[in-house]
Amino acid sequence: MAVTSGTLRLNSATALNVANAVALSSGTTFDVNGRSVTIEGLNNGTGAGSVANGGAAAVLTLGGAGTYSFSGAWVPRLRPTSASSRPAPAPRHCQA
Repeated sequence: MAVTSGTLRLNSATALNVANAVALSSGTTFDVNGRSVTIEGLNNGTGAGSVANGGAAAVLTLGGAGTYSFSGAWVPRLRPTSASSRPAPAPRHCQA
């Protein structure tokens, strides 16, 4: 699936699956929107977009066996820590 402009926002955890690779062009966003989903992989389109999570905590799993190249930005959703009300960044992997 090629995202060439705007935002691809998931409204269902079953909207994409392990057979779908997502290619993000410059200025585009793939928003998992609080949906845990497994996709084949992420690629740059024309330039590189960003991956975000505009919803509740979710996991994005890259499950393809191929070779993928993504150099875009990961824009994690900030979550409060249990010890204070300060937000802490999400882990530096596909969990947002």
